[in-house]
Amino acid sequence: MKARGEIQEPAVMHTLESAALRRIVSLCVDGPASVKELSDRGGLPLASTYRQVKSLLDGGVLVVERSAMTQEGKPIDLYRSRVRTAQLTVRAQQILLTWEPNESVEDRLASLWGHLAG
Repeated sequence: MKARGEIQEPAVMHTLESAALRRIVSLCVDGPASVKELSDRGGLPLASTYRQVKSLLDGGVLVVERSAMTQEGKPIDLYRSRVRTAQLTVRAQQILLTWEPNESVEDRLASLWGHLAG
């Protein structure tokens, strides 16, 4: 699993600017998906989806949640959005970007462990 860095505000802003990036992120908010699944479900070209997923990974918007094997025995990564919701608010001379993080498997386990430990 790749290391998780901070979600970068410019990456979230860039995501909101692109219909394809918004679509990819929205498809993996509730659960992980492979690049092929994102391409098929999003109606996006596979090569473009690979490039866009890399961009989202680099910006910290996506994370590799886990790796798996295809039915043909090929290893694949399954991606999950680290952003649950994002909102742009436009006011006079001000643009405000806010987002809610998407809890990861690690975050949920740490939270559960914390509750059990005391």
